[in-house]
Amino acid sequence: MTVVAASRAPRVHPPSRSQRPGVVLGLRYERRLKKELEKSFKNKDLKVEYNPWFFYRLDDGNTGACCPDILLHDNELGIIWVLEVKYTWVPEAIEKLIDLYCPVVELALSQITEPLVVVKRLTPDAPTPKLGLLTPSNVKLFQWPEIGPIVL
Repeated sequence: MTVVAASRAPRVHPPSRSQRPGVVLGLRYERRLKKELEKSFKNKDLKVEYNPWFFYRLDDGNTGACCPDILLHDNELGIIWVLEVKYTWVPEAIEKLIDLYCPVVELALSQITEPLVVVKRLTPDAPTPKLGLLTPSNVKLFQWPEIGPIVL
């Protein structure tokens, strides 16, 4: 399926209140990453947007709503980094970014997007992560172990 239309949406669902340990760890990591990004980009031409909602329509007529974890608006380069944040690497994360989130954000905001999965923990099947969050690379994975500042 191909995304053919997209627009901003008001918050569709309230934030998760799940008490499942994996969900709690993941959401805590996501919030800490957001705070660290805001601190890292304080004096740069980058804006951090947390959990924005979008409506979209597919080429088969089906519609839906989605919420990427974090958008990094890079005004200097004129692109938006679309971040999927995971506590532990899962291959489905990059697929979700490429197949849904990036096309939706590009159509809704009329800007080029770059997908990036950010994880705390790697698994043996994970690709080698890039060394800097915004370092140009074909690799779409960055690891931030919550130790020290984010390497840009």
